[in-house]
Amino acid sequence: MARLAVLACVLFIFRFHVITWLVAGHNLAWKTFTGSAKNSRSDVGRLARLRGPGARMLIRIGEASALSSVRDAGMIPALLDVARSHPDPKVRAYALQGLRRFWDDRILAVAAEGLADPDPAVRGSATDTIAELGDQRHLPLLRESEQSETDPEVKAKLNRAIGLLPPVAGAPGHPRKTVRVAAVQFISEMGRPDRNRPRLEKYVRQAAKNGAKIVVLPETAITGYMSQDIRTTWQVGSRKVSDGLRGISPKDVAEAVPGASTRAFSKLAKELGIYLTIPFLEHEPESGKFFNTVVLAGPDGKLLRHYRKRNPWPYPECSWASPGDRGIQTIDTPYGRLALLICYDINYEPPVLKREKVDTLLYCIAWVDQPKSSWFHAELPRIARRNNINIIGANWTVPKKPDWYGYGQSLILDRTGRALARVTKDVGEEIIYADLPIPESPARDQ
Repeated sequence: MARLAVLACVLFIFRFHVITWLVAGHNLAWKTFTGSAKNSRSDVGRLARLRGPGARMLIRIGEASALSSVRDAGMIPALLDVARSHPDPKVRAYALQGLRRFWDDRILAVAAEGLADPDPAVRGSATDTIAELGDQRHLPLLRESEQSETDPEVKAKLNRAIGLLPPVAGAPGHPRKTVRVAAVQFISEMGRPDRNRPRLEKYVRQAAKNGAKIVVLPETAITGYMSQDIRTTWQVGSRKVSDGLRGISPKDVAEAVPGASTRAFSKLAKELGIYLTIPFLEHEPESGKFFNTVVLAGPDGKLLRHYRKRNPWPYPECSWASPGDRGIQTIDTPYGRLALLICYDINYEPPVLKREKVDTLLYCIAWVDQPKSSWFHAELPRIARRNNINIIGANWTVPKKPDWYGYGQSLILDRTGRALARVTKDVGEEIIYADLPIPESPARDQ
């Protein structure tokens, strides 16, 4: 038994090495069987998720270019190591290109080192990485590099990057005052608003006690979005339910606006003097339609904005949700211009927020995704940066680790895509806080 225990420990410690060699063996067998000179794309994809051993094997089998498209945040340490120390400059350049997809303080330090690399491909990739992730604190470094650069392509990239870097929050001539904001990661019980409301209230009170003036709750947190095993969704009348799901009626829990939840939470917002999102499943009595809704309550207790999800996620929402018909909702506050979006909307609406000059997005989420997805580590920060918006993202979670992905990962991003706060755990409830810069002269509706 002791030998088995030792063997199990060794296998666990070196599991990535073992799996890497198994995948490489399968790849070799596949090439032999098919007579192909190329590697199996599925095996290359698997290796791109196996951290250091996977990265080294990709290089060994001639697939270093796969490092440039890695999407698994668990690969960041391996990419950093390769970008800093691999003897082949082409491989270093690929690793830097892959790091550009993520937001991590260590990445910019390695990219700064890459600007002094003797190979122009590495210097070019380092420049692109700083342009994608950096801010105006990197201007002196880029200008110094641009003056000494001899390669015309890299020099052009440096010149372009200098013009792209966004300002630093709190820098001279830029906002210095801040507002504390909070995102609540929460476990909703589907169909139990009577149980969800008091627990949400507890977290809202705690957030306000810790200084938060804006508090964001997850998508339909009051009524629940789906069952915690994501096998049950809402169903209205005879509308078809997606394959693999069962439907239950929302008629006993759906609410009008105003309704029980908006009254309770707007009263709470007034008591605490905060801006508070109120996310629930809405029923409009006049039309009979059901909407995925979030209402914004203000510190005066008024319902300031009423937003209906414009882009329901087809898989679970085709059986109940009507597309939102109230447009994009923004409001000018002492803390800047705020806007509301719900989960799947993020795929379509951010350019509208950019045109509307929104400062901060209050983003209510119930995410479902593929294993090892980089959405919260790469795509969402990129959306914040490209659309010049802060994002307060509150996602749903579960009481224990399930067989699906997307729960947890709540975060708060600034305009540059930098994560100011992330949850410490994906399973279980948590509040995260950040201090966001306030525009110098915000317009004020409320």
